[in-house]
Amino acid sequence: MKLLPPDKAVMETEVPRGVIYRMQKDGTIHADERDVKLLRKAGYTAPSLGGFARAAGWICQDCAHHGYFKKCKCGSENTVKGDSVDL
Repeated sequence: MKLLPPDKAVMETEVPRGVIYRMQKDGTIHADERDVKLLRKAGYTAPSLGGFARAAGWICQDCAHHGYFKKCKCGSENTVKGDSVDL
């Protein structure tokens, strides 16, 4: 089961039975079901299963930034309706 550590500074955790869980590239640990209860007591939580929302956005013609607003963060208003952007 994937779990999120209580703090991003936690790189690994050892459980009493001698297994060491290390943070993966996605920021989670992949724990054995036998250790989930112990890890939750230590502050680990389950990641959200909701996914990401997407919405139509704007593309700046001057700096190529994809954003949510018609006025770009660079200050330009030279934007066109673009593809979806992650919210």
